[in-house]
Amino acid sequence: MAPDCLEYVVFENHVASIDGLWRLHDRVYPKWLKPKQASTREGLIEEADREKLPERPVKLHVGMGDKMKEFRERSGGN
Repeated sequence: MAPDCLEYVVFENHVASIDGLWRLHDRVYPKWLKPKQASTREGLIEEADREKLPERPVKLHVGMGDKMKEFRERSGGN
């Protein structure tokens, strides 16, 4: 089992474009954070698993309001 991890990521969006797409810009590693260990999981995707994958990339909408609403619904809070 992998230990809990903490990552900081920087997303960017062009300021002049209100409807622009957000993209991952960089990861930020605090000075106090130890370097991450390499993944111990190895293996290939089996053909049966490959059929479950989408044929093309899926567009995701990420917004804090949506995430908070989803969290409240899962936790049963208001």
